[in-house]
Amino acid sequence: MSSSDTDETPTTSFLISNKKKRLLVIDGYIHQQNKSTAKVSYWLCEIKLCNAGVHLNSDDQFLKYTENPHTHMLVPQMKYLKSIFGVDLTTLIKATTPASSAVSLTPVVLEKCINEIESRPNALDTEGLYRIAGFSDIVEEIKLAFERDCDHVDLSQERYPDIHAITCVLKLYLRQLPIPLITFDIHTQLLELRPTTLSIKTVRPIIRRLPPAHFHTLKYLSEHLLAVSHHSNRNQMTVENLSIVFAPTIMRSENPDPMIGLKNSKSIQRLLEIIIEQAHDIFSP
Repeated sequence: MSSSDTDETPTTSFLISNKKKRLLVIDGYIHQQNKSTAKVSYWLCEIKLCNAGVHLNSDDQFLKYTENPHTHMLVPQMKYLKSIFGVDLTTLIKATTPASSAVSLTPVVLEKCINEIESRPNALDTEGLYRIAGFSDIVEEIKLAFERDCDHVDLSQERYPDIHAITCVLKLYLRQLPIPLITFDIHTQLLELRPTTLSIKTVRPIIRRLPPAHFHTLKYLSEHLLAVSHHSNRNQMTVENLSIVFAPTIMRSENPDPMIGLKNSKSIQRLLEIIIEQAHDIFSP
């Protein structure tokens, strides 16, 4: 394919499909799903679009893509996502937001769990909220309920009286994101700040570079955790304690070396404390 034959289209996410594979393309990353095994793998690839299809230079495949007729944007389709958990956040948001509706930039798992925690009587006063684990079989049951029908999951107190099971589902969702909530590149930029310069003035501009789905989900979560901390006289979950719980989940390092994580743990914890405490100022327009 020559450059003159290619009409390159700026896009961040779309679906490619053939008889054996489905490929979700997100910001240049190919998320390959084998149709028979449902196994997903990831790799980086240069992509060129033209009127007839998509050219991938990693293995010279040339495949068809689907287009959303309402917005004329190339987007993933929910029917091709076999899971809610473990799916790229941007991909999930695009796939679960109907073209005709107002855009929601927070995942349904977080919305439903946080709504239940904040609306359930006395739940925010529960000692050890987010620190104490729920029963693993109940957590798995709720996860499977989201996978079956994420829009109609019943998290009511009558069905799931243990609030810790719901908080565990929320943490599990964040932990299984292939790209963490605070993305690897933003994680690196934050850690490059000197400890003596950590403040809203230095953290805010970096956080605001997050992709939209990550930015708005982090905003939603941080505001919730700040509300949880306002009940710390009863639940014992101060901003510091919440940061200890969440920092390893939402600020994972791209380097799997546990010694690197241990070395940066205090800095990451302090960064998350600032993000939670100053959520209003960091995320405001």
